Amino acid sequence: MISLNSIKIIEGALIRNNRKIKAVIFDIDGVIYDDNKELIDYQKKTAQILGLRIPSDIEIFRLFGKSWTEIIDQLWPGVDSEEYKKAWFKLVGDKLDYLPLNDRVRETLEKLKKKFILGVVSGGHRDWILVRFKNDSLTDFFDVIVSGDDTEKHKPNGEPILYACQKLNIKPEECVYIGDNIIDYEAAKDADVHFIGFIWDGIEHGLFDNIQLNSRVYSFREIPKEIEKIEKNIM
Repeated sequence: MISLNSIKIIEGALIRNNRKIKAVIFDIDGVIYDDNKELIDYQKKTAQILGLRIPSDIEIFRLFGKSWTEIIDQLWPGVDSEEYKKAWFKLVGDKLDYLPLNDRVRETLEKLKKKFILGVVSGGHRDWILVRFKNDSLTDFFDVIVSGDDTEKHKPNGEPILYACQKLNIKPEECVYIGDNIIDYEAAKDADVHFIGFIWDGIEHGLFDNIQLNSRVYSFREIPKEIEKIEKNIM
């Protein structure tokens, strides 16, 4: 006898097979989590502790999504990345494990999970991502988790997104990537996947104004309708 859960899995697969978009992949910081302001503040405080130049908020934010080494090399050339990371984690402690989710994340993921395969692509460390998702009961929503530890190249290169598509056995044109930074847009463009800009009411408001951004949302709950618009525009 087939279980109810098996029936739901089969139904979900049939629905996805009939859709033009089959997978939705998210950036984590600033999209799933409402944590950009906290993360920027931690970077500035760490720089102050180490006696380094304190960058502006926008300088730091525009590098989110790159690897630790790339961020440190660009903001503070010549600084030992391991020394900086040690000071950062000492300052932050376990506060990283309990950063706030964006509004309506869980209920929107539940809605999307019925129609699409879900995944995440982030430049963060895998262990940190897994701890946060476990704490917030998000792990089971995602069929693939690609971290900064999993690929040689990082955003704005499209390799991490293409790696996720490969793991999910889907074509790039069947995928939507959702991010809140120019670096996310560039990675999506490089991977040739659809992109939705997630606009939060912070320092980067207007960051996408100078590029041809066809899809954008201002809250997590707007995502399903925006995906429907993308599907309607696909020939």
